[in-house]
Order: sequence, then C-alpha cells, then structure tokens
Amino acid sequence: VPTMVEQPSSDMGDGVVFVDLVSPDNSSRMAAGIVPMGEQSLFFKLTGTHAQVEEELERFEAYINAQGLGKAVSP
Repeated sequence: VPTMVEQPSSDMGDGVVFVDLVSPDNSSRMAAGIVPMGEQSLFFKLTGTHAQVEEELERFEAYINAQGLGKAVSP
C-alpha cells in the first residue's frame, strides 16, 4: 500500500489540501478536502465507486469552495 506521500494531492489555496485516493483494484475511490482552521482541521470526504466519485467530483469541489475555502483544482 502506498504511503500518503505517494498519493496524489493538490493545494486548493489557503492551506487547503485536496486528496484523491483510488483502491488498488480501481473499484472504489475517496476524494477529501482537508481544511486547517487554527489548531483544528475540517475534513470533507466523498466516497463511492470510481465512476460515482468522478461524476460528483466537480460538485464536491464546488461545495468546498462555497464554504469560502480554497480554489477549485483538478486532481
């Protein structure tokens, strides 16, 4: 299993990190936005099959951005 350092991630701005993880057999996927808030962090997570996550990914990023957190990116 790859380490987190080896996983694809993107800087969404303002310290927000976007992570896109896919299972080894490509059957499931998780996209997450990690948002630092002072001494705490907020986590936004989208999970499903690879196709389900791909279909919702743009809306998921828009949801994070609607919170005023970061800028839209493509993983």
